[in-house]
Amino acid sequence: MPTAREAIALYQQSLQISESIGNIQGKAATLHCLANKWQTVKVLS
Repeated sequence: MPTAREAIALYQQSLQISESIGNIQGKAATLHCLANKWQTVKVLS
């Protein structure tokens, strides 16, 4: 299981892929997941 920071890095890769192929729904879903993960990191800090 990746840590929150590792998950953020993976979501950022996913975001780049979604943007490069024009997948708007994938981009939206990834941004949502990134926001949730950043909130987790903020709470844990």
